[in-house]
Amino acid sequence: MVTIVTAGADLPAPERAAQPTASPDGSSDPKVGVDFIDIIFGIAAGEVFIGLSNATRHELPRWGHLGVALAVITFSWVGYHKAKTASPKDLKFTNLSILQFLVDIAIVGSYFALVRSAETITATHVTLVTEAALLAAIFGLYSVWDILDNALGNASANDRLKNSLGWTVVFALAASLFKWVGEPVTTAPVLVIDAAYVLALFFYRLRQESHW
Repeated sequence: MVTIVTAGADLPAPERAAQPTASPDGSSDPKVGVDFIDIIFGIAAGEVFIGLSNATRHELPRWGHLGVALAVITFSWVGYHKAKTASPKDLKFTNLSILQFLVDIAIVGSYFALVRSAETITATHVTLVTEAALLAAIFGLYSVWDILDNALGNASANDRLKNSLGWTVVFALAASLFKWVGEPVTTAPVLVIDAAYVLALFFYRLRQESHW
C-alpha cells in the first residue's frame, strides 16, 4: 500500500494553520517586503537612540527634535503593520505594489533625514524650518502611498489620502512661517512646538486607523 504524505500533515492542527500559504497565483510571500521595511525601521529607530545617547542633558531642543523623530518612526511602524494586515498584497515587479514598496523605502529614508536634522542644532540654530519641511515631505510621501493604495484597490485610501494631504499642507505652512518670521532660539518655545508635533502625529494616526 502506498501512503501519500502531505507537507505539514504530521503537525498538530494549530501549527498547520500557522504555516504560511502560497498565493493563489503562485507569487511570493507578501511578508517579504514587510520584513525588509521592518529592518530599516529598526535601523532608523536605532539612530534616534544613538542621537539621544550623544545629547547632553542641557541640549533640550535636540531632545525635543529626537522625540519627534522617534514618535514619527513608532507611530508609522504601527500604522504600516495595520495597513499590511488589513490589506496584504504580494510584492511583484509587474504591478503597482513595487512602486508602493519603493515609497515605503523613501518614507523610512526621510526618517533618517529627520534624525540627522537634530544633530545640527546649536544655541542659535534649532532647525525648526528644516524639521517642519521634512515633516511636510514625509506626509507628502504618505499621500503618494495612499494614492497607490487606492490604485491597488483599497476603497478606504481616499479618506486616508485627505488626512495625509491636510497634514502635508499644515507642516508646509509651518515651515514657511518659521522661514518668514524666524526661529525661536529659547528652549521653551521649541519644546512646546515639538510637543505639538507629537500630538499632531498621534491624532493623524488615530484618524488613519479609523479608515481601516
